[in-house]
Amino acid sequence: VVRPRATLLVVSEDGHSKRTPLGEYPTQGRSGQGVVTARLTAPGVGLAGGVVVHAGDPVVLVTQKGAAKTIRARSVPQMGRPTQGKEIISLRKGDRVSDVFRPAPSPAG
Repeated sequence: VVRPRATLLVVSEDGHSKRTPLGEYPTQGRSGQGVVTARLTAPGVGLAGGVVVHAGDPVVLVTQKGAAKTIRARSVPQMGRPTQGKEIISLRKGDRVSDVFRPAPSPAG
């Protein structure tokens, strides 16, 4: 189930990120060949992950060396599919983003 006005937030291993409206992704049938979601320009860099978010959602980035940073989805620029994105986390030499997730909401009460 797609949440209205949701975007796909993706983060590369080198700390670049962007949000893309889900409506920019075409529906594909069984023989679909896939869709480019990000243009990665640095050699050997892949996507660390992606998550469907609304602008106010918190997002946690985790690095291979154990650092974690919480951001709001709205702080990540909204861009078209085939772009690299902007740097949103400064990494120490030799570190990479290894995971990205939207934490579960806390129970009321």
